[in-house]
Amino acid sequence: MTFRLHVRVAPFLVCFAALNGCARGHGLGVETTTSTGAGGASSTVTGGTGSSMSAGGAGGDSSASTGTGAGGAEPVGPTRVTIVNGVNDYDAIRVCFAPYPAGGATKLWPAAASGLPFAHGAVLDLAVDLPTGTDVQPTIFAGDLAKITGKTCAQAATIALADSGDPTVTKPLMMAALAVLPGPVFTSGKSLLLAPVGCIGGPGHDSGSAALACGFNYTMATPTVDLLALGMSRKTEANHVALQVVNASVAVQPTDISITSAIQQSMPISLATSLPTGGIEPKPPFTTLNVNELGPLDTVSITTYQPGQGTMFATSATPLGEAFQNGTVASTQVVNGGGYVLVAVGSYPGIPAGDFWHKLTYALVKANP
Repeated sequence: MTFRLHVRVAPFLVCFAALNGCARGHGLGVETTTSTGAGGASSTVTGGTGSSMSAGGAGGDSSASTGTGAGGAEPVGPTRVTIVNGVNDYDAIRVCFAPYPAGGATKLWPAAASGLPFAHGAVLDLAVDLPTGTDVQPTIFAGDLAKITGKTCAQAATIALADSGDPTVTKPLMMAALAVLPGPVFTSGKSLLLAPVGCIGGPGHDSGSAALACGFNYTMATPTVDLLALGMSRKTEANHVALQVVNASVAVQPTDISITSAIQQSMPISLATSLPTGGIEPKPPFTTLNVNELGPLDTVSITTYQPGQGTMFATSATPLGEAFQNGTVASTQVVNGGGYVLVAVGSYPGIPAGDFWHKLTYALVKANP
């Protein structure tokens, strides 16, 4: 089945990583077409075998797979949608999933007024959280979320627009409309990952180092907020852990990513090579190790390297324990026969947290929640 995705580019939206993922296809068989919103650019991209857009401008292919086993056709099951917050210049977001094109005074997600924290994940309840039987346009809100406690999406948008027109507001509510997701993807039988990424901007969100946190094209006048949407593999192997990794940062240029078991003298094991923004690897998933061979899970290391430089000089090293704190999976839930996806969010490897941005970190989510 092939879906046609109509992407409306709002004036404050840089671009969109379509359902086949950023820079290349991820097996959803989605044909994407952009149309121009007021003041926006337009382009057409065909997915399913290759191309899509990226706010970070990262290109390239990373088709090499280090997995063993887990072959054959991709399993089909109920549609699942997991969302991970990769918006790097605010501590939390709330989202409006509005029916398109009709719109409407729909409720904000999540219900908690504090929103979804940076690098945290959650699984959507499709029957409750999304309008059914229609295309859906996500709009994200960040900044002073207290202003929209108890508000509808329409009320929140009114507040954000008022804040944007008032230069005296030092802590505004920020808003960014993302692309339209076609209704059929929510009945596609896929396990989908949605990740709002990049930086929205706002008062004080400027620095000489901001490009390393928000993408090389970022300025306060050119925010890099974007949406990545891709399919996670449901393939597993009974006696091993199945693992994939997603680059969900517009600041992380194509990079090599490895894991190192916590067992003494273990060597780094490659998960992905030159993984671009929006890329997911390996395919099929990595299934070489079982839980015991990984050792104490909290101290497993996730390491990044410059492509082509081997594993001698690491650009960052992050304990897997951070991913357990951020995502939807506890360490006790990692079992043989399970499938999991590491989602990299935040700044360029090795850059510390700044005045308004977060360092590179990971969320761990279930590939088939």
